[in-house]
Amino acid sequence: MAPSLIKTVGAAAALATQAAATFTSPYKITEVYNTTNFFDKFDFITDADPNGGYVQYQDKASAQTLGLAKYQDGAAYIGVDYTKTDYNAAGVGRKSVRLESKSIYNHGLIIADFTHLPKPTCGSWPAFWFFGKPWPTKGEIDVYENWNDLYFNRHTAHVDNPEVVGNCTISQSGMTAIMNSPNCYDLAKGQPQYQGCSASQVSSTFGSSTGGVYALQWTSDYLKIWEWSHLLTPIDVTLGQPSPNILWGLPSFVVKTCDIDTAFRDMKMVLNIDFCAVAGQTDKWASCKAKTGYATCPQPLHRPRLCPRLRRPCPPRPR
Repeated sequence: MAPSLIKTVGAAAALATQAAATFTSPYKITEVYNTTNFFDKFDFITDADPNGGYVQYQDKASAQTLGLAKYQDGAAYIGVDYTKTDYNAAGVGRKSVRLESKSIYNHGLIIADFTHLPKPTCGSWPAFWFFGKPWPTKGEIDVYENWNDLYFNRHTAHVDNPEVVGNCTISQSGMTAIMNSPNCYDLAKGQPQYQGCSASQVSSTFGSSTGGVYALQWTSDYLKIWEWSHLLTPIDVTLGQPSPNILWGLPSFVVKTCDIDTAFRDMKMVLNIDFCAVAGQTDKWASCKAKTGYATCPQPLHRPRLCPRLRRPCPPRPR
């Protein structure tokens, strides 16, 4: 069995649209991603990583041959090559996958059920997110993301210039994630460039070996994200009749102050496992440098050690 660093399993994802124009109407499921169609509904992107990560994204045939994309235990599995031990630290990186949905979305309620999520580990950067091309003119929102060994979810949104989309910001009021930066524009004054609006959500689902359920509600008025453990998932979601209501609790992340339909449009759903890139930036890697003893991110990732007790490759030393 692959170590949790590189194992992520999505049991299903569903897109729902509103059945009627009333607040109380449940959504109607119009599209499902499951083991009958999951990999057919995505393009396997093989371009060089736009973030400069230590990764080689594989095409569908190669990913399936290598076991990086497959159906397993009633779920869709994606992972990276954890068996090869002779990658060059100065080379292009470890083999992985980046899946982009063939469908393009505008509005809806997207619910993703993961049965396993990658254990946060130095050098890793897994993500479940949406973006439109060209970036960032059509927006980006990150449902599940963080890097290295941080045990919290980092929700982030990126938008075009305020002259085009208005002032897209987030507020601590009305959401549970702790706000890191309020302005979704990457060049906003008073916050790090390209950080966007960002908030950190500490939860039992991030990096969980038992996964979790994530929901993105996208309307003309707002984007909202919720996340639950399987035990605490609202019954309407479990029954396949999702209808956001008070029982869902406060969303973890909300964007609502700008022209949503201009800021977020024609977006694809993305699942990918990257290495280094942002995770390897000097400020992000500092704590991992102390923990691993390696000065740069690719060094501990190019040659995994064998863990005799577990009889599988171990995370980079000295975990």
